[in-house]
Order: sequence, then C-alpha cells, then structure tokens
Amino acid sequence: MKKTLGKFLVLSLVLAMTISMVGFEGLATDSYARVTISDSAPDATGVEYVFDFQFQDPFDGDAFEGEVVFTFEEDFNSNGGAITDSGGCAEDTANEVYTCTDLSATDTVTFTVTNPGKTTTEGEADTYVVELQADTGEWGNAMFAIIEPVVVTARVSALLSFTVEGVGEEADDLHGERNIDITTTATSIEFGTLDTETPLAAAQDLTVSTNASEGYSVTVFQDQDLTSPGGDTIKSFLDGTPVATSAAATWAGPGGQLADPDTWGHFGFTTEDVQVDENCLELDGADGYFGSNVWAGFDGDTPEEIMCHVGPSDGETLHAGTTRVGYQIEISDLQPAGEYTNTLTYIATPTF
Repeated sequence: MKKTLGKFLVLSLVLAMTISMVGFEGLATDSYARVTISDSAPDATGVEYVFDFQFQDPFDGDAFEGEVVFTFEEDFNSNGGAITDSGGCAEDTANEVYTCTDLSATDTVTFTVTNPGKTTTEGEADTYVVELQADTGEWGNAMFAIIEPVVVTARVSALLSFTVEGVGEEADDLHGERNIDITTTATSIEFGTLDTETPLAAAQDLTVSTNASEGYSVTVFQDQDLTSPGGDTIKSFLDGTPVATSAAATWAGPGGQLADPDTWGHFGFTTEDVQVDENCLELDGADGYFGSNVWAGFDGDTPEEIMCHVGPSDGETLHAGTTRVGYQIEISDLQPAGEYTNTLTYIATPTF
C-alpha cells in the first residue's frame, strides 16, 4: 500500500501471517486464521484489519457456523492500539475481547483500528497476536506486524526555456489568412516607411519548454505608444481607446478625424494561441479570445497575455509549446511625419 505525503512517497509494509491450528482434543483439521492489515505504520488511524478464517467440526468435518471470539493481546491496548469499529461484534473493551456471532466458514470480519505506537528498535517490527476462538472448540492465532514506513525522496530541477524568433514575409501568414508584410528578427520589428490607409503586419514565433506542473503564461507590454522625437504618437488600436483582449475585434483603419489626433493612426497585436482566455483554456477544443484578423490594443504599459498552457510544455506542440504573435500598424494621411519607436518586452512566467 502507498500513501502520498506532500512531495514524499510513503510505502507501508503490509504483513499477514497464517497460523495452522489444532482442533478440539488434538485432532488435526484444515482450519486456519489470518489477518491482513491495510497499513502497518505505527499510530496509523482508520486501518482495516480483515480477518478470514476456516473452522470446522474437528470430528465430522462439517463447515463451521456459529460464534468466534477475537482476543487482542494486552500489549496491543497498552501500546496505544484501539478498535474504533468492531464490525458489529460485541465488545469487552477493557480486555480487547470481541464476540462475533452468526458467522460461517466463508465470512470475513473487518475491524477499523488505530495502530499501536512503535516500541522496538527502528526497522524492527512489533508483532502482535490475536486469538480466534470458535464455539466448536477450535482456535487459532492470527498475527500482524507494526513497522515504520519507508520514505522515498527524489528531486527534479525546475526547467524553463523561452525563445523569440523572427518571421520572414515569404509564404508566412497569421491565423492561416493574413499575409505577413515585413521580415522581423528576434529583437526588432521594423515596419519601415508607412503608406497611408495600408495596414502592415509583422510576426514573431514564441517557444516555451518547461516542466512546471501548473503550466505557464507569456505576456507582452510596451514601454509607451509609438512616439516620435517631436512627441507625436501612434495610438493603440482602436483610435486611442485600447481594445481589450477579452473583446478582441476585427481590424479597422484609423478614423482620420482632423480634430482628434487619437484617430490618425493606431497599432495592435494578436496571437494564434487558442488557449488565451480569461483563464487559460485546456488545449483540446480551445477557442480563446483571438482568431483570424482579430486584434487588441495595448492599454498603456499593462502586460497583455498572448500565450499560455496548463501543465508542462514540450516546446514543440502547437499552442501548447509554440505559437505565433502578430503586430499590425496603420496610419491615415493626418499622422505627423517622424521616426516612431517603442519597446516591447516579453515575460514568461511558469508556475511550479
């Protein structure tokens, strides 16, 4: 039998002994008595002691039907052992004697027990005898042993690998539909010179490998809106009012309203990870916040989840270990000229 305690595997040794018996007036029979216990650990509670036995009339060999008296030796009680449920047998608790009636040769009797404490040297079993006395005159001893469990320990080191890779524009896409317009590297996304009312999409591939039992989350945040040296900005999708990941929406161009600089251009993100949702979804059948041509906007410098998984990751399985994230930008002809820049930062957080 085994128990799990915290991070330790506890193996309990279960011992049962069978004692051959001699029938009434010394006549040999095929009778026996034995007890199997569910846990041999000292002081263990809720332990099942299952007695099975075979009695018969020592003269004519008929199968036994009648009464059996179970007597636990005195040390069982004095060392802290206790019967918490006698299985319906009558109790003489002062002497640890239990009388069970209406039994047959095929019956078993189960007691629920608190094991005695340990009295001998560590690694040496304490043994106890329970005498079974049938009203036919037959008797027998069943024995059991109490011994310390064996504690097995092992340590597994925490593992995490996280990579960002650039994506080329040739034959690559987002969500299987949106063409990628520029080539990125692991550390740069250069959109180049923007044409008005022409959205440009870029992508990077993320890979996570970890043995974290509760999985991981990858977030991304920006240090600022795309900003020029003159202080002009390209706002978040949509028109400066960030679209939350939970409300990710189909891409739309900036409004281009003369009196509202927030509508002159915007920048958004998407992910192909189908597990990204309010709580990370299980991979099978997952259908999270993002889909084809569905985008969200950065809310200031708040980290936005773009990749997650429940459980360890192999770094290879689509969505569970690898996914593609995308970024898209579009301006109107009102967006002021300048070199715009910001910094994106990825954070991979495993939960062990």
